Amino acid sequence: MRAEDIIEALATETRRKIVKLLAMEPLTLSEIAERLGISQPAALKHIRELESSGIIEAHKVRDQYGRIRRCYRIARPIRVILSLDGDSVRIYVREARPIEGVPADIEGRLKRVMGMINELNSADSLGKMMYKSTEIIKEIEETLDDIEEIESQLIWLRYEVLRSLKKFVSRLS
Repeated sequence: MRAEDIIEALATETRRKIVKLLAMEPLTLSEIAERLGISQPAALKHIRELESSGIIEAHKVRDQYGRIRRCYRIARPIRVILSLDGDSVRIYVREARPIEGVPADIEGRLKRVMGMINELNSADSLGKMMYKSTEIIKEIEETLDDIEEIESQLIWLRYEVLRSLKKFVSRLS
């Protein structure tokens, strides 16, 4: 799943609306077209683009009359992150994952980075400045990776809670 493919797939308002609908519940092609007020061929064109990017997937369900119907749903929970700063543009795709352990002491690492930045201001040569800057940026990148890992685990937890809630509600009806 490439970030560029996801961004391209979500470039149109209609596709974003389809994703919002499917986030609520799986739907058939005709249900999607009807809710958006577009033709089925137009809806299918957008669905194919979303499928090819890996955002949604088709699956088969049995309706109340026993017929098998093709429905569409969100393939898996993801987060797309666009990072813009003075020196770079980065696009990340983070898939939600079950908890595998939380990186320890993020707060302590942030304090250490702040201390390193204070030391950077006292550098007396270009060589020391470059070395310290590289060291600080490496520490920041590693901390960001750990924070993003925690974020992906929290997204997964939210997904699991919502999935359980939907199952419970569907049993009530």
